[in-house]
Amino acid sequence: AIDQFSPNVAISINNMGRPRFNDPDYWQRYMDLVDAWTEKLAPNRLIRVENTRYGARPFPVIHPRSIAKDLHAMKGRSLGERNELRNERDLPGATHLNLYVMGRYYWDADQDIEELLDEYYNLFYGPAAKKMKAAFDFAEAHNNTREGRRVGMGHEEGSVFLEKLLAARKTLGEEDTTYRKRIDLLFTEMVPGADNIDSKALVPHIRTYIQDLRRRSAAIARRKDAPGYRWWDLGNRKWAEARSGFEIDGILDEAFWSNSQGLSSGNERVSILFGWQGALFIGIRCNIDSEQDLKIITDEDGDPEILNGEHVEILLETDAHSFYQIVINPAGALLSRDLSPDGEAGAWTSQAEVGTHTGEGYWGAEIKIPVSRDGGDPLHQVIYHEGPSTPSPWHFNIIRHRFVNGEEQVSAFVMPDDGDFHDPSTFGRLFR
Repeated sequence: AIDQFSPNVAISINNMGRPRFNDPDYWQRYMDLVDAWTEKLAPNRLIRVENTRYGARPFPVIHPRSIAKDLHAMKGRSLGERNELRNERDLPGATHLNLYVMGRYYWDADQDIEELLDEYYNLFYGPAAKKMKAAFDFAEAHNNTREGRRVGMGHEEGSVFLEKLLAARKTLGEEDTTYRKRIDLLFTEMVPGADNIDSKALVPHIRTYIQDLRRRSAAIARRKDAPGYRWWDLGNRKWAEARSGFEIDGILDEAFWSNSQGLSSGNERVSILFGWQGALFIGIRCNIDSEQDLKIITDEDGDPEILNGEHVEILLETDAHSFYQIVINPAGALLSRDLSPDGEAGAWTSQAEVGTHTGEGYWGAEIKIPVSRDGGDPLHQVIYHEGPSTPSPWHFNIIRHRFVNGEEQVSAFVMPDDGDFHDPSTFGRLFR
């Protein structure tokens, strides 16, 4: 171990989950880390790195007091500051308060945060200042409610936050003032479809979304103990080489696919992997004894006869839709159906890119499924609001149907007790 570093060495303290600094235990762990490094470094050789890349969906991460607390504590200890910002410049409503407080505290880290916030709300929201402060205070107080490493509000808390924003908007009446536009900006960033709706229809649209959030919150709670699968970030730099030569060919020879795991139930002769990079990637490898094992009924897309031969069935529920069915067989035939209660099964298409390959002892499939937050064309895309995460998972099942000596054998990520694979309440969780 090194007791004392050379004076030319500096240490960056990055991505510490700063929105959780309202938790005394979490704050103490952070300060213990700062103190430990301070003892080993020359004076002012810590570099504080802030991460403000949080999005607005499902809910913005509001943490002005954590920012102020950190910058005050690091005054005189930090060599300098770095700040990670989103590449997009489309979230001024969700990021404005955090960046404002950060900028003001760069100038004066000893000022009173409560006085600064009172000034901010009065200047920025006028007559709605009191209720906007109540909304943002609520959001900041609930930054610890999400599971896993991520911070921010869960669906139930986010629903309350939206209600509080509506209450603030109501205090401004019907006049289309600058103050009301600033509140509406938050809605357009948070609520799917709110940016393309008439002002008079905005409030009913938001209330409908709040109801949807609460239904989803209840559904997530009911399935919190379902088997889970963590998707891999295909955009990660470690997979740069795999991405550069990536081919949807079913061979599964890119290094990325080495992370696959077997299905949890049934015949353990299947392995799967989920990846994400602006689309959902799925790799599936099915072991076989020989090519003669494969009962291939069709090589035509959209042919329902595909279900009577060897095939893999992907059932996918996003946070916006329940649920889609995508079926692939070794010949590369694709069947896409919307199996939601009000869906048009035969009218929907996934537009998935599929590659299959039969090799020695296996057949494989690679699938790239386009996804879209734009619900304007629901018959030709997988619709979602937010990508699968720990607090807001998608749900899925993958089932292999195999025919041996005329008998069907089934393997699945989740094997329902009653055998009803199309009951979404039995699906597993897909998260990050």
